[in-house]
Amino acid sequence: MEDEGFLAISNEMLRALGMVVVAAGRLEAGMIAVGTHMGLKSPRDLPFRELSNRIIKRVEAVGVPPWSTADGEAVTAWAIEARDSMAKRDPLIHASYGLRGEAFSPTTVKIHLRPNSMRDLSAAEAEELAQHLSVLATRSMTHSTNLLLRIAPDQWAPVYWKEGEIGVHHASEPHFPPFKESPFIGPDGALDGAALDKAVGRWPRLPAASVDEPY
Repeated sequence: MEDEGFLAISNEMLRALGMVVVAAGRLEAGMIAVGTHMGLKSPRDLPFRELSNRIIKRVEAVGVPPWSTADGEAVTAWAIEARDSMAKRDPLIHASYGLRGEAFSPTTVKIHLRPNSMRDLSAAEAEELAQHLSVLATRSMTHSTNLLLRIAPDQWAPVYWKEGEIGVHHASEPHFPPFKESPFIGPDGALDGAALDKAVGRWPRLPAASVDEPY
């Protein structure tokens, strides 16, 4: 058959499941970026759900970085929705083949609902989830960017600690184009270290964070 797919699973179903995998991967990368800019240590090493919860708790405890333009409530709402939506991915990706009798002939993909209970998984259901995960991944780029220091109308840079000094990762550091909308960039384009230092003092770092890691 033209649409026999792989291991008797249709190409339509394989495509939908592949979309879920790709979209979930983009969302996971976005959550790691947000966690990094929220000052969490080694967010890449955390399971997605734990990372999401730590971001939520971090925003609730200390808010977003004071030098950022991020909306703490929006970041929290996004992290909750992303966490709960990603939880719907697991039973799809870990779904089982349906078996025909004892012949072990896969005929469809079934999703586990609870122990000893399954139902058929439709390609439309998987594709709908993939589209939603993709939307959340796109939102993550907005949140992770807004958590940075805005140094120009269309430029942002991460703030970092190194050997007790505050700095900003940027090719032209420590001078930037004059940007009157930022309280951290002086009229001559120089980084106002005192203002940034004061802002950092209002937003505590995690004690375990490395001095070489960006917030």
